[in-house]
Amino acid sequence: MGNLTDRVDTLVNNVGTAHFASLAETTVDEMNTMWHLDVQVPLLLSQQLLPALLNARGSIINISSYWARNMVAGRHSAAYSATRGALNSLTRALASELGPQGVRVNAIAPGAVRTPKYEHSYLTPMTTEQRTAHDEHIEHSYPLGRLGTAEDVATAAVYLASAQWTTGIILAVDGGLPIR
Repeated sequence: MGNLTDRVDTLVNNVGTAHFASLAETTVDEMNTMWHLDVQVPLLLSQQLLPALLNARGSIINISSYWARNMVAGRHSAAYSATRGALNSLTRALASELGPQGVRVNAIAPGAVRTPKYEHSYLTPMTTEQRTAHDEHIEHSYPLGRLGTAEDVATAAVYLASAQWTTGIILAVDGGLPIR
């Protein structure tokens, strides 16, 4: 049996962290952590797996964020938005560089996804009244009337992994949030 990384059909870079704070309240350590996880890790992992991806004529899918292109009034995101914008630029640059060698590179930019972390960090601390207001806000803000799910993002990843003539795109998977 050969090396397990002889062939990699698809690499999904789904690592990252977010810290939403004003510029004045964002520490150097928080920024460095976000930069490392949100930009450097996907770049370095892609580099390490490049020979196997070239061998398979595979694809790289970076998980970015809605926050790379859209801001929400009252929710500070300068540092996080900067790292996700950098990941989008990396996606396009690698698509240009690796496309001639047969490797496709795309990204998915999800809106809010109801994950265990979202539940724990954001919803759990809310009062009943805040939760009701949150749910009404989601129904009003998203044309599809709900937050995303992990399955919504996974479905987009399956599409991008199989779309043989698609490279360099940032696919919005956000329930239509920016159109409202």
